[in-house]
Amino acid sequence: MRLLVIGASSTDACGVRDCASVLEPELRELGAEVETLWWDRLREPSADAWLKRLRERRADAVLWHYAPTPYGPHGVPTLAPRVAAAARRAGAVAVPFLHELAYDFGRRGWRGFTHAVSQRAALVPVVRAAAGCLVTTEDRLEWLRSRRWLPARPLAFTPVPANVPSAAGPPARSNGHLRIGVFGFRSGGGVDPGVVVEAVSAIPDARLVLVGAPGPASPEGRSWLATATDRACALEFTGVLEPEPLAAALAGLDIVVSADPAGPTPRKGSVAAALALGRPVVALDGPSTWRPLVDEGGVVVAARERLAEALSDLAASAELRARSGELGREFYARTLSARVVAATVLDFVELVGGRP
Repeated sequence: MRLLVIGASSTDACGVRDCASVLEPELRELGAEVETLWWDRLREPSADAWLKRLRERRADAVLWHYAPTPYGPHGVPTLAPRVAAAARRAGAVAVPFLHELAYDFGRRGWRGFTHAVSQRAALVPVVRAAAGCLVTTEDRLEWLRSRRWLPARPLAFTPVPANVPSAAGPPARSNGHLRIGVFGFRSGGGVDPGVVVEAVSAIPDARLVLVGAPGPASPEGRSWLATATDRACALEFTGVLEPEPLAAALAGLDIVVSADPAGPTPRKGSVAAALALGRPVVALDGPSTWRPLVDEGGVVVAARERLAEALSDLAASAELRARSGELGREFYARTLSARVVAATVLDFVELVGGRP
């Protein structure tokens, strides 16, 4: 199968692009001929040349890694209909991999309302052009099925694999500190620094490590620093890192905290990365918590007010941390690895394309 992979990014750190990158070699290993055509808005502000290249390509199928924000100014995806038409023309079938659907109503006033309306409107041509759609959480699967204003299309769920390389294990350390890390601390996720800082500061000799983007100079970084300073919590930033150093930084953590109030979901490449590296993960429980991940011991979940207790239990026992990390690694290998996800993607593309 000739598979054309497309997508767009408007920031240097992009989880959608990371997912496409880690799946590409696995798709090739499974027999697909893969070409990737990615639009980087930071370096190519106009989409015209990219769209021209896309319209000129021909493939058996187009896999479109889609999130609405890059396809227009200020998160209003005005270009999405043009991309949908070009994708449908380039491939015998087009399959959007929907990493994000649309902004939620009721957030950020009129700006949030504009995003919510425009991004829902953009979904109509995106889904109409599709032979079928992949989504990254089961609740989003149900959301799409229930929207009568969207064209009916075959749908399938697949989680997101780790967005960093795997590593053999954590490096040796001798500083005496327990390193508790947060990977992914952008404000868009609704993470409250105070919840994590308060929990970590209650553990003797613990150091909070903020891993990767957006880095210490960002507004989010300054907010975490101010909160940690106020609570007398030792804080360290790794800064923005390339994939290999990023994996090493994650492997050097004793515990990883996922502080998204929605809960640990299958669309979080940051959680998947911690699992792949065998790091024990403590996550805030939330309305979108992926229950198989919890039920099979992949992560420990805790209510907001019990986060410190859950961290303290793991902090007190190296054996418990090792067991938790191993359960997470096993769950990742069965369910979330790039090979497993790539096989799901390719099977679905062949199914909606009518291949046996």
